[in-house]
Amino acid sequence: MVGFVITGVAGIAVVGFVIFVVYSQPRPVWRDAAEHSRRFWLIWAIVSVAVGLLPAIAGVFDGWVAAVWLALCCSFAAFQPALHFDVLEVRRDVARRRRSLLAKRSRSRGPVRSSD
Repeated sequence: MVGFVITGVAGIAVVGFVIFVVYSQPRPVWRDAAEHSRRFWLIWAIVSVAVGLLPAIAGVFDGWVAAVWLALCCSFAAFQPALHFDVLEVRRDVARRRRSLLAKRSRSRGPVRSSD
């Protein structure tokens, strides 16, 4: 019994981590760079985990069958290519903005003189 409980908790933890990564990105950058909203991915995760948990709660699946079903639903929630693409696009946009800001700062300072 403990094995499939640990499997279920691990699957839900992975989904929680992925949602944490999504929500730890800057909101304005996410709105500008990502194709899907952060709320969309949160709802996606909640529905996927609920679909994974409902058969076990209702008694349709028992033991390892319920754990495998929950693991499949959690992987469906956490490993969506579009979700990972959204996160990568936001990270690229953050890096682009950072480079642009650093370039503006270096141009505004002017040339650096040596003190010989």
